[in-house]
Amino acid sequence: MADLTWRTCVAQRILELHPEVDGLAAVHAWSAFSGVLAEDVHRTLVTVARSIPLVLLTNATSRLRDDLSELGILNLFSEIINSSEVGVAKPQREIFQHLFVKLRLAPQDVCFVDDSEANVRAARAEGIASHHFIDHEDFRGFLQATLHQRFHPS
Repeated sequence: MADLTWRTCVAQRILELHPEVDGLAAVHAWSAFSGVLAEDVHRTLVTVARSIPLVLLTNATSRLRDDLSELGILNLFSEIINSSEVGVAKPQREIFQHLFVKLRLAPQDVCFVDDSEANVRAARAEGIASHHFIDHEDFRGFLQATLHQRFHPS
C-alpha cells in the first residue's frame, strides 16, 4: 500500500474512533519520526552482515526505503522484501514462499527473527529456524547458536 494512502486511512480511522482528535495532525506528527536504532542490535547486525547476507522481510509501506536511508541502514540489507510491494503480509504463508523463490533458498537455509509471535509461528510452520525477539541478549544468543550450528555442524 502506498504510504500516503495508508496514513490517510489511519487518520480517518482515528477521526471515526475519536472525533475530538485531529487525526491528520496526529498522523503527521507521528509520520515525522523515522525511528531510532537500538545500538546494540545494530552492532550485532553489522557484525553478522560481514559473514552472511541480511534480508529484511517486513510489513511496511512504500516509505520504508526512505526511513531506512534516514536511519543510515538501507545498505545493511542485501535484499528487502516489503509486503507493500509483494501484495501479501506476514504471517501469510505466501510471503515466506515469495522469499524462498526470490532468494533461491530452502527453508533450512533461512533464519527468521521477529517481534511478533504470530509471525514467528508462521515462519516455523514453513520450516524456518525462528526466534521471537524480546531483548538483545536473547536475540544475540539465538544468532550465535543458529549460525554456529549452520556453519560448524558436529
